[in-house]
Amino acid sequence: MESKVRAGIFIGIVVLLTIALSLTLYLENRRQPDPLALRVGVGEGMAGLMMGDVAIAAEEAGFIIDVNLFVDCCGNAAQWAINSGALDVGFFCPGIAGVLTSLNRELEIYGAAVMNSEVMAIRAGIDAPAVAAVPFQRYFLNDLVHENFPSVTEIIQAAPDALLFALSSGRAESAILDVAQAMRAPEYVFMPLSAEDFVSYTLVVHKDIIDTPQFAGFIEAYNLVADDYNDPAYLASRFGVSDALLSVINLRFAYM
Repeated sequence: MESKVRAGIFIGIVVLLTIALSLTLYLENRRQPDPLALRVGVGEGMAGLMMGDVAIAAEEAGFIIDVNLFVDCCGNAAQWAINSGALDVGFFCPGIAGVLTSLNRELEIYGAAVMNSEVMAIRAGIDAPAVAAVPFQRYFLNDLVHENFPSVTEIIQAAPDALLFALSSGRAESAILDVAQAMRAPEYVFMPLSAEDFVSYTLVVHKDIIDTPQFAGFIEAYNLVADDYNDPAYLASRFGVSDALLSVINLRFAYM
């Protein structure tokens, strides 16, 4: 009897180890990205929405794009990802893009990607906001606020996902929002951030991927989808962007 118990325990242990090994291998295989995929980092704004469609267009053309969404595409996690090689390309604001390429010789700015992606949101009833909430580290946006909204005397740096809270809580009277955020908050009054074009995001790339078929496929898919996203009528029908918001935005995806 004792030998049968020991045999049963031994068999049970073997079964459990087999299950554990199989589960480990399964999870490891799930974590492994496709070696032929182009890994792209982007924020959860209009650029992020567009990249979802770019990935679909690329797949239809026989290429794979692994889209990695960041709450803050200019935050530390996204910067680490592009520096470490976990990303092949990434969308970064001009200031961070300059820092990245100055510190890492393997990176370069391929070109401007997204233009005029932000608008100024103002609480209803306030004609001249004194306090503005601005996304962290977007110092070029600070300059645009000072140039175009002289009533603003205080700028609050906030994470992108905290900007609407700053407005709704009364901590700020105005905030710079990505168009994707703005179209979810119709209760605010929107104004153009600048009468002149400005670069919201540049495309930062690892130099060694520029001449690869994967990158060529990415650029081809990007330009194809840009045709749709540069059409205000498409934005209205696809995302329900209101006429009031359409009248103040000049969102453009630059062709590459």
